[in-house]
Amino acid sequence: MSLVRALECQPKDRQSMWIAGGLTGCRKDHSEFPAEASLSRSELGENVFYTLILRNLTNRLEAERKFLF
Repeated sequence: MSLVRALECQPKDRQSMWIAGGLTGCRKDHSEFPAEASLSRSELGENVFYTLILRNLTNRLEAERKFLF
């Protein structure tokens, strides 16, 4: 099931989800970075909107590596 469909099946007050890791973002210069995201669905009148927020994990992963070693 797609993430959008999964959101549509949720109650109106719970139409957001966390997408933890496993994603790759792409910058304007085409370089890639590890990412996590949140996806939400909202309605205004008859219009449906989706918001995807990507978070760059590079700094967090680097800090975790330093902590572990």
